[in-house]
Amino acid sequence: GDWATETADSLLRKRLPTWGRLVLQGLPVLALLGFLLVLQGPEVDALAVPNSFRPIHRTIGEELDALVEPDARIMARFPAFAYHADRTWVATAHAELEELPGYVRSHEVDYFVVDERELGWRPQFTPLVERTTVPAWLEYVDTWEDEGGKVVVYRVKGENLDG
Repeated sequence: GDWATETADSLLRKRLPTWGRLVLQGLPVLALLGFLLVLQGPEVDALAVPNSFRPIHRTIGEELDALVEPDARIMARFPAFAYHADRTWVATAHAELEELPGYVRSHEVDYFVVDERELGWRPQFTPLVERTTVPAWLEYVDTWEDEGGKVVVYRVKGENLDG
């Protein structure tokens, strides 16, 4: 701000009135705020994925709280399941179903939650939601369903992770 008023003083060869000094001192701040405000819209849109949380996530999390071991680790795309179960969350790897056992083993996952809505990003999990072809390392626990689709919970059978 001061550089602007000093530059204006030297260019005009006289001291600016008080209101002029205030405008020149506040202008850079206002320009920066305006720039950040313009950038905020796309940033908020990028971070706030519509419908990323569904009330059923909370319901399932609370039911898992009563169902699973206190030190269980829950793998899911959405952290709300583990949060409401008061358990450790492990983000689902974006990998083929056949590649998951290594990830599950290394992250010590105990339960795997698959939301039907994530099939748009992870179509490889369709057999888990439809329960058509479930790998030997997973044991079906339960399915919840609402207007947004199915949510399926599996228990990881550690003894079967190698094959």
